[in-house]
Amino acid sequence: MANASVKLKNVRIVWPSLFQARKVDQNNPAEEAKYSASFLIPKDTDEGKAAIAAMRDAIKSIAAAAWPGDAKALKSDKQPMRDGDSEDAPNWAKGCVYFRAKAKRAPGVFDTNPKNRIEEHDGRPQGGDFVNVALGLFSYDGKFGKGVSAGLDAVQFVASGEPIGGAPRAGSDAFDDISGSSTAVGSGDGADLPF
Repeated sequence: MANASVKLKNVRIVWPSLFQARKVDQNNPAEEAKYSASFLIPKDTDEGKAAIAAMRDAIKSIAAAAWPGDAKALKSDKQPMRDGDSEDAPNWAKGCVYFRAKAKRAPGVFDTNPKNRIEEHDGRPQGGDFVNVALGLFSYDGKFGKGVSAGLDAVQFVASGEPIGGAPRAGSDAFDDISGSSTAVGSGDGADLPF
């Protein structure tokens, strides 16, 4: 198996499952739960173009090492990167290249200062936030054919972004201040409920 490490800066994270391993198909008892996230790389920025080039170079290098003389046999659907402007791409990926990375063990999740770990209760990163990500790309050759996948090693929170891939974040302005209110709601027996 061939592999390569890649670090990408200022990409957006989507559907992060960094603190709890989850299954894609909850009804499949054979499926192993994994930590995972999708990532968006903008196609129109210099930083995005450099990140896409780094991913492509790593994939080509892995393919050449894993299948000497047959590296072109690697089909586009057997690589981690997808075009966000293709017909079958999700709406949240428009204008970007996107990919999903997974891991069997929990990835390291760090704050802007990498000496500070982020825990689940810190509430970040969330879908749409900007992060740096460390990946371990690797080849596979098995019952699903030849391919290259992305392993999720570590994530560093960079900045909050516009929410993507989930419910919008409700801020404190979503509610009125009721801290001084003495009005009780309902009698507690459920008789006043409208259903």
